[in-house]
Amino acid sequence: MWTVRVLAFFTSLALPVVAAATTFVLADEQQLAQQADAIVLGEVERVEPMRANESSKLATHVRLRVVEVWKGAVPVAFELVEMGGTAGGTEARFFGVPEYRVGEQVLVFATQRPDGHWATTSLAMGKYSLRQHDQQVYAVRDLGPETTALEWDGRSLRPAPARAVYDLEDLRRSVRRTLGGTLEPRAVPRSDATSEDLGDTYTAPFALMGSPGRWFQPDQGLPVEYFVDETGDATLGVEQTNAAVTAAMAAWSVPATPTIDLAVAGTMPPGKVDCSGQTQIIFNDPDNMISDPWFCSGVLAVGGYCVNNDDTVEINGVRFSRITTARILFNNGWGSCPFWNACNVAEVMTHELGHTIGIGHSGDGRATMFAYAHFDGRCAALRADDLAAVNFIYPASANLHDAAVLPPPRVKVRIRRGKPEAYVPVSVALRHGDTWGDRALFRLAVSDGTCPPGTVGAANFGMFADAPDRVDLAPGTQAKATVWLHLQSNAFHTPDSKAPARCELQVSAEVLASDNIDPYPGNEVVPVPLDVIDENDVDPKTASNQLVLGALKPLFLRLTRGKSELVKMVTVKVRNGASSDTVSLSLDPGDCPPGLVQAPLVLRSTREFRGVAMTGSSQARAQLPVRFAREMVNSLFPGSPGRCVARLLVSGQQTDADPSNNSIPVVIDLQDDNDL
Repeated sequence: MWTVRVLAFFTSLALPVVAAATTFVLADEQQLAQQADAIVLGEVERVEPMRANESSKLATHVRLRVVEVWKGAVPVAFELVEMGGTAGGTEARFFGVPEYRVGEQVLVFATQRPDGHWATTSLAMGKYSLRQHDQQVYAVRDLGPETTALEWDGRSLRPAPARAVYDLEDLRRSVRRTLGGTLEPRAVPRSDATSEDLGDTYTAPFALMGSPGRWFQPDQGLPVEYFVDETGDATLGVEQTNAAVTAAMAAWSVPATPTIDLAVAGTMPPGKVDCSGQTQIIFNDPDNMISDPWFCSGVLAVGGYCVNNDDTVEINGVRFSRITTARILFNNGWGSCPFWNACNVAEVMTHELGHTIGIGHSGDGRATMFAYAHFDGRCAALRADDLAAVNFIYPASANLHDAAVLPPPRVKVRIRRGKPEAYVPVSVALRHGDTWGDRALFRLAVSDGTCPPGTVGAANFGMFADAPDRVDLAPGTQAKATVWLHLQSNAFHTPDSKAPARCELQVSAEVLASDNIDPYPGNEVVPVPLDVIDENDVDPKTASNQLVLGALKPLFLRLTRGKSELVKMVTVKVRNGASSDTVSLSLDPGDCPPGLVQAPLVLRSTREFRGVAMTGSSQARAQLPVRFAREMVNSLFPGSPGRCVARLLVSGQQTDADPSNNSIPVVIDLQDDNDL
């Protein structure tokens, strides 16, 4: 015999904050009164979990003895049917569903479902537990553990308490006014009587993820597959819905977590939210399991999974039960709310998928699995703590260390007259970028790139050539390496002292761990321009016919917290040689995000730097517009920026004596502190 447990998580949409395992956009008693089909005062006589006939669907039947009816027509013996419960070794647990205890006195807002059964309106929002204190009756609204509440004022969402205490008579008067057509004033929570004063009003029989679950398919190299409701979200449409699903799955299937791969198995009609059938993402709440939103308040989505507790495996010292199936159910009726869009739905989808693969809430406020939604434009994206969580449950078969090279400025070298060669040390910083994990050994690898063979000697961590070539770094720390260059006079020809020969070194950081996977790749490699003047060749009487593009320092662009955009103008110097020429600058954006780097402009002008007349032996300046927007990068670790490389090229109509200095890489590092 094997046992199944369902752990489910609720999320309700919120603007700058919220998306918890249970998150509500709060409805007050007047909104609930308009939404509910019945409002009753009563005492709980019986609580009985049971399984529906010939079904894997579990529900808890709650029998109330009604003592007072505020709205609707209900029998004296009134029964509610709530999601979840235990029966025959199977356990279904949904956070945010109201808990009832035998003997408890309650005020209940109830909704009748299409199948004729009654349920609490908007889950735990529609249930108030009554307590007497100092000769007065109070009604306590308690949304329960793992819940977060917000209030929507028509313009923005703000945090609200998950527990609140009201005077029962205030609620009665407010509801009576509402049913009479008057919506003000509402009942105000009492500050002189807390829920703690009134005793423990909520008992949660189960802890969130008390029995950890994980999929076993990744252990066999198989993907975890989800069927997607073929109808899609009614407001977003099928195309945008599928895009949100695909993006969310891709976020969890990043190269840093190669042992978990989420995939769409196909489409199918919406199924049941139970422990039978295929794993599925369902939209529009087709069976009306959740109360519809009311003026942008209510429950957004339900997500959870079923596990076989007799089939387990130990990972990182924790015993996990095998997940057998999972569900995500999105509510309907949110389409008219201003915060309902494809990006925010993608963030919630990513959060809910995280729950279905076994991840609970993060204590890191930056994480997508944090108990509050960010809705900061991240859409479907993970943060460092999300990666740490998924790698704990589904450890990669390889090592995971982020290696980052901090780009040095351009390197300028002069081979002195009379000297056949020059030896030059160049300092380069290497960083262990991730902030979680173990120490690791790193080394700096430097190749000649486009420079003459033999230019690069050793790269080591010390001031002498025989220093160690590797360094042991803890996460979040860095060390400086010395790269030794050997430049020979016969490898360069520079008759013009203002026109250096240019080549590019390739610098990369390497982790000395077998099968390492970099969780934030791209910044472990950087091109470094090397400008060389050989004084043995310089002839002061000779003016060469050359265009020279001045070297640029690497750009580090940082969005400070609260900023969404940064615009910068980078000055570019162009030098013309002996003859007059018509000069143009062009840009190759390389691997930079679209719109980050724009076409070079004439200084203090909006005209592109094309066909600019330059006299002989003159200089001109151009400006390179750079616009960094939040959506261009997802920062994971402080000190480990996203990196891209564009390229500037200068050209003219005259023949150039040395085109090596007509091009320069534009190295751009991007960091968004909003993510950190």
